Amino acid sequence: MARDTMMVNAEGAEKAGDIYTSLLDYLRDVKADVVAKRSIDIESACRLVKMLVDEPVLVRNTFPLTLKDTAEKDYMVTHQANVAVCALKLGLGIEYAPSQLLDLGVVSLIHDIGIWLIPDAIVYKEGPLTAVELDRVRDHSKIGKDILTPFERERPWLPEVVYQHHERGNGTGYPRRLRMDEMHGYALLISFADAYEAMTHHRPQRRALKQTFTTGELLAGFKESAFPAEIIKTFLKEITFYPEGCHVLLNNKLVCEVVAINRDNPLRPEVRVVIDHLGRKVREDKIIRLIEFPIYNIVDSVSLDEITKA
Repeated sequence: MARDTMMVNAEGAEKAGDIYTSLLDYLRDVKADVVAKRSIDIESACRLVKMLVDEPVLVRNTFPLTLKDTAEKDYMVTHQANVAVCALKLGLGIEYAPSQLLDLGVVSLIHDIGIWLIPDAIVYKEGPLTAVELDRVRDHSKIGKDILTPFERERPWLPEVVYQHHERGNGTGYPRRLRMDEMHGYALLISFADAYEAMTHHRPQRRALKQTFTTGELLAGFKESAFPAEIIKTFLKEITFYPEGCHVLLNNKLVCEVVAINRDNPLRPEVRVVIDHLGRKVREDKIIRLIEFPIYNIVDSVSLDEITKA
């Protein structure tokens, strides 16, 4: 039976937390440089991504952190860090070479760099954007390309991939409505990771969507040829409907955290009970391998924050 043993030990969890914090720190520095119209530090991005590429288990251990809400005030900081980790997880599943993973990680880490030159009143507006405001937000792809053009000689793919990261393979994206065969492979993967991350996290304009709903939306995108089959298959294998770190409700009213995926049966992962059927927090480690207990089923994915606040 194929399963990922993702129960991270204390050392692994600490190392994952350190690299994730470093990604956030780097992006805060990038934001400051962009706002001040200074050149950004690409080499630091390369060093951080190389740490992840050199130790693939670190990517897998860091991924659950991308599903959690942080205290970071600027959601575009966490968004770009999360997309980078997600893109690398998918890149590993596709079996990209280390050099490709390094390039992919760097560009995905700063793919939304242009957003920091869009007025805060628009980016962080609560409620729907007007058509004019939406057009301003969409300008960030071109702005990001312009910011990164000075790096084009050494990394010719960098500004172009940033320019393409909101395109869709069926021509419904922006800014140029490119088709799949016109897009860079990194841009296709980042476009998918970007959509997944955005749908599964809170935004000023809307609440996060459930994991199951998000996966359904992405699969619908595949049917409409928005994303390549290879990326969808890798997503279902590497992340699944219920990825490590997400929370689910069982039919016996237990709330659990997914700690290991089951590649043979993604709907029956390994889970750790965090809230019992009476709504009480469970402090001891109680692990359930759902494949061994057919009477237990996942009813839905849930937000632990919303449950504990209720």
